[in-house]
Amino acid sequence: MKQVYIADEPAEAHLVKGILEQYGISCEVRGEALWGARGQLPLTSETLPAIWIIDDNRFEEAKELTERFENGTLTANAGEEVWKCPECGEEVEGQFTDCWQCGANRPEETRTYETRAGGTAGKTPLSLMNRSVIEEYLKPTEIIDWQHPNILSKANELAAGRENLTEAARSCFEWVRDKIKHIGDYNIQTVACSASEVLRAGSGICYAKSHLLAALLRANSIPAGFCYQRLSRDDDGMSFCLHGLNAVYLEEYGWYRIDPRGNKEGVNAQFTPPQEQLAFTVQIEGEADLPEIWPEPLDIIVERLGKYKIKDQL
Repeated sequence: MKQVYIADEPAEAHLVKGILEQYGISCEVRGEALWGARGQLPLTSETLPAIWIIDDNRFEEAKELTERFENGTLTANAGEEVWKCPECGEEVEGQFTDCWQCGANRPEETRTYETRAGGTAGKTPLSLMNRSVIEEYLKPTEIIDWQHPNILSKANELAAGRENLTEAARSCFEWVRDKIKHIGDYNIQTVACSASEVLRAGSGICYAKSHLLAALLRANSIPAGFCYQRLSRDDDGMSFCLHGLNAVYLEEYGWYRIDPRGNKEGVNAQFTPPQEQLAFTVQIEGEADLPEIWPEPLDIIVERLGKYKIKDQL
């Protein structure tokens, strides 16, 4: 195996990985774990996420593709069908952003999305993210069971009449934040885990609320993932906990973190892209914003929510 590219962040690494795989070049991302510890380690090639190809014989081809990605002549939609230049009519291969005949830019493409919940949300630009990467943040799972009829019904209701997917995302976020009760705030003993369970219960811990929000977003064809923070449980930093929230992919802004845990005195999470306004911010030594955006909730979270069905036990 050979290293072919060093990215500035995990999202970029997975984007490049997807491009190479479109050309049939098998590869993997390494170094994401060290990226998470970047506050304690210097930023070097060893602590940044890197792309390693499986077949060394394709190194030169892979290197050329990553160089074209860096200089902007290769898009994340590489390998698609040809496009016609609006200026001179020349047919250009899909991986190029400029016409090789006259230099004109590739025209902006738009699409009307029919959401998975059955509605539509206006004209939205085709994402620059690789489709194979996006699908990881859209698929249904046992926990993010957005194909459940109750989830689909609520997702369609929340997106109805919204001008675009960003406004649909705002509607889903504010509903989960305000209408699904946090079991710690209300001393509710029921512990729910899957999105449909949380919807039925009308309550959940922070992780559970993030599961429901992800399901509602995915049902509306909006990519959604999971993020975590390491937060202090007291002022002196002697005890820490893991807090769960979401990241949503918005065409206008890219990945954007949102926290649906529920507002209260001292907590005021909002949907204000591109500026984040989360429920909690890192303030003392030992706290951390963990950088990963996971397509699935962490296994340990799902295991604990399944094991302890009473809040006080949890």
